[in-house]
Amino acid sequence: MPLTTGEAVGWAIEARNDSPIYNSSPFCSTPRSHAAWKRELLLTRFPNQDLPEALWGDNFLRLTEAASGLTISFSALEALRAWALLDHPPPAHLSGATPDPWDYTFTTDYPGSTTASCSPRPHFARASFYTTTADDLAEGSAKLRAPLCKCIGGRQVLAPLSEKLSGASPPPSPDQVLFSPSCPTPPWTPTTAPFSIESVLAANSPPTFNASVPLWLQNLDPHSLSCLNVHVASGPGYWVAYLRCFVRVNGVMARVLDTRYIYNPAPGGPRRVLRQRTWREGAWALYAGAEGEKYVNFGDEVNQARVAAKRLHVKREVVEEMVLPTARIGIAAPAPPMQPVWKRSLGCLAVACSGGVTVACADLEGDVVAVDAVSGEERWRRKLGEGAHGTAVSIRGGRVAVGDSSGMVHIWEAETGVGTTVLEVKGSGSKGFKQEVEHVAWGAGGDVLAAAAGKAVLKVVLSGLSEERRVFANTVYSVCFDTTGEELAVGRYGGVDWWDQEKAPLKIGAAAVLSIAISPNDAHIAVGCLDKRVRIFSRVGAGNLVAARDWVGFDGPVSQVKWSRSGKYLAMLGGGGDGGLLVVPGQFSKGQGGVLCSAPPQDSDSAGRKFEEITWVQDVQREELLVAVGGGGSRAYVFDVDKHDEAVPRRCSPVTSTQLEGARGALWSDRGDALVVCGGGNLESYRI
Repeated sequence: MPLTTGEAVGWAIEARNDSPIYNSSPFCSTPRSHAAWKRELLLTRFPNQDLPEALWGDNFLRLTEAASGLTISFSALEALRAWALLDHPPPAHLSGATPDPWDYTFTTDYPGSTTASCSPRPHFARASFYTTTADDLAEGSAKLRAPLCKCIGGRQVLAPLSEKLSGASPPPSPDQVLFSPSCPTPPWTPTTAPFSIESVLAANSPPTFNASVPLWLQNLDPHSLSCLNVHVASGPGYWVAYLRCFVRVNGVMARVLDTRYIYNPAPGGPRRVLRQRTWREGAWALYAGAEGEKYVNFGDEVNQARVAAKRLHVKREVVEEMVLPTARIGIAAPAPPMQPVWKRSLGCLAVACSGGVTVACADLEGDVVAVDAVSGEERWRRKLGEGAHGTAVSIRGGRVAVGDSSGMVHIWEAETGVGTTVLEVKGSGSKGFKQEVEHVAWGAGGDVLAAAAGKAVLKVVLSGLSEERRVFANTVYSVCFDTTGEELAVGRYGGVDWWDQEKAPLKIGAAAVLSIAISPNDAHIAVGCLDKRVRIFSRVGAGNLVAARDWVGFDGPVSQVKWSRSGKYLAMLGGGGDGGLLVVPGQFSKGQGGVLCSAPPQDSDSAGRKFEEITWVQDVQREELLVAVGGGGSRAYVFDVDKHDEAVPRRCSPVTSTQLEGARGALWSDRGDALVVCGGGNLESYRI
């Protein structure tokens, strides 16, 4: 399809506004179809949830500055991702009927994307992440649920469907999508600078280039109409652009969301782009007039939006600026690789590090080995029971606990290896449960210990020499203490149970809890689920935890969730492909997206997994550093999650990486100065 191109003040302008409307037939699943985009956007939560009827998915506007390589672009896919993130309540119907529980107006506060030309973005990225109101489609045992459609007279016969799909090609799989390393872009910062497109146009010669690009139109008249369009105009010494989302629900309300840009540098002045974002909204009488009919015609949708922008009240307005870099933006030269501090030939099944001591469960002959975290010299070595090997290890408060394959937990002093205590997790009365201890966790201070094997959990208070065992209805996948070290959370199929049985369990529906992380201030609990989502429970005041939001978009089970040292960030690891590792702010606000951390596809294992383990740097001064250990590539990647572009979602590439030998686990010491990696027959320590 041909492009319309222009040039202004060192910027190249590309606009495509003549692409075909995407196929909306439910029988078509080609990449340029509603069905393919609904899969990408995960639009399966509500019956009859759809996309705008006229969707120009290949239309776009792109402005690129040659000097810096900075690109400001607009596309329908990213706008729909922002719509899903916003999750705005649907307006009421004039008839009084209750609307569907999803925003049928497609209101989006998408401002466009700011990226660098060194990081072209693929058409399909499998990267649609957003939060939704916590909603369990199923609970309890597996069972059939009602269909997510509103078919009348039964389902369509399959013969016509087969004919339609015979020549269809599915959307690209993650390994077919070209990896695009992200380049951090300059931030948008609030400014008090005056903003007026009209003044810029009046003070300069008439535009020599104009383009209008439709992205979508949803015309449900006489009920409602919504559309998204972007426009650009440029002339000698300037360019202006604006993206407009217009919504009207006849007889009820109207809404206009504008994002407007100005680039009009004064001679010798700063090279900066100004951006104004406004949200206007009002009742029908404000838009149509006090005596207006329930349906009024102000012309085409562009003119209707122009009238609404003049009449509706401003709910929100912000003016921002971005100072353009003086040098071309490029993929920064990687930081020097992490240098090994020490390396020991020691095959490990599990490892933990605290207080200057690293303890590893060796995979040969069932040894437990403690080494000095600074020098790597062996401190002590202990033997487990006959035929047993270590399966889980944890250190806290000067004590180390090791769970083994025979269902026992061994406790030693971390510094000396003195004072062996051996406890049985499942107890003598438990029959038919899994023997192996899969999880051990210390409470704050290292006096309270929890260990899980199959459905059985043991909780021990060492100072009082008290033991308590409990057998749960389902397999336990995770145990975690709160920051006080008193309350224990147990993750199993269907939700999270508290050791204090008077506290109500946290339900997640018909899925297993694979990981639990409690924020450092005890205000939030993140739960990684087998069904490819993360549920975050938040505390209301000083009261109980309630289900707040679900993060969706992962392409596999979420195996790990981890808060950074102060709780500023939450990392979530699920699945493979580009959708494997997402970081979101600890203090989440509605409409705010996450940062997607990506690595080259050649570093995936045979199952497509990029990362197997994640760990935050345990130094509050470097809290933004996240380490991910790769799958088939056996690399350790370091991400600075504050260095990203401004796309939807934002993307972050590693600042450095180091080749490892078959690594499968990594963690930071609690001193924050050393990364300990195990795997490939070695135990190694690195510093960045």
